[in-house]
Amino acid sequence: MPNEPTDPLEVLQRKGVSMACPACGRREWASSGRGELIEAPRTEVYLLSCRNCGFVRMHDMDFLVQRD
Repeated sequence: MPNEPTDPLEVLQRKGVSMACPACGRREWASSGRGELIEAPRTEVYLLSCRNCGFVRMHDMDFLVQRD
């Protein structure tokens, strides 16, 4: 898909998802880049950080974006 978002925060916003931070309960997130899990299977993950307390969540984009 040519206009498919590649940022987890954008994907979640398009879906109308508002996750509460498990550490502080706030719902404001910032994109914090991406990384790769090195255990098999290797998975690229995207990081979101809570704007209030800094808690970091990891998201697998393949999980967030359902492909046909």
